[in-house]
Amino acid sequence: MMRDTQEHTPFEPRHRERLQAGVRVRRRTRAALMAGGSLLLLTGVGVGLPAAFAQDHHTTIPASTTTSTPAPVPTATPTATPTATPTTTPTTTPTAAQSR
Repeated sequence: MMRDTQEHTPFEPRHRERLQAGVRVRRRTRAALMAGGSLLLLTGVGVGLPAAFAQDHHTTIPASTTTSTPAPVPTATPTATPTATPTTTPTTTPTAAQSR
């Protein structure tokens, strides 16, 4: 109809450059958002999985029993418990003590 007589006019170079710059910015923004979302997802999985497989994840420690000093760490090898050794007292002879 009437459009057949109209000729296609491309954008001017300055408009074309501005449109292409906008497309590049949109692509960079989308890529950054995807990377940020993936990073948050991996962080959540990294925190969640070890907690899910922890052995004592059902037990809680009351706040009143916590201290600022660390608990003693058990040694890898058992230590021998000291045994009582019989003590002998030196006997003095009554004659030796009296002669002095």
